Amino acid sequence: MKNKKAKIILMLSMLILIGGAIPIYAYSGHFSFNIIYSVRGKTKHALKKGNVTVSRYGNSSTGKATYTVELGKGILGKSFGEKTANGKTYKTTKAVSKGSYTVIVTKNKGENVRVVGEGNIKQ
Repeated sequence: MKNKKAKIILMLSMLILIGGAIPIYAYSGHFSFNIIYSVRGKTKHALKKGNVTVSRYGNSSTGKATYTVELGKGILGKSFGEKTANGKTYKTTKAVSKGSYTVIVTKNKGENVRVVGEGNIKQ
């Protein structure tokens, strides 16, 4: 009887530890892009005031093109930095104010080169 209780307590403790290590996000959104110049998404991402993490992956035929991901709110935007479209995943965290945002992706360098990629917004 004691052995059974000990196993149950051990299993519950492990579940609590594992469950505590998994982050829970209030918001999670996805976006994708296939651009030569730039694109502004149509999906509105409702974000609260606080930190937002944007992870993105972009690829180009040359591996040298660069692109910028921005969260736009009206005429203002929050840039998450210029990155090289080389197949690597980049993650950036910034503070935003409460509001409805759209994703804007702009290619900065790489004439006549298409940049294809995707990303996630987590808050």
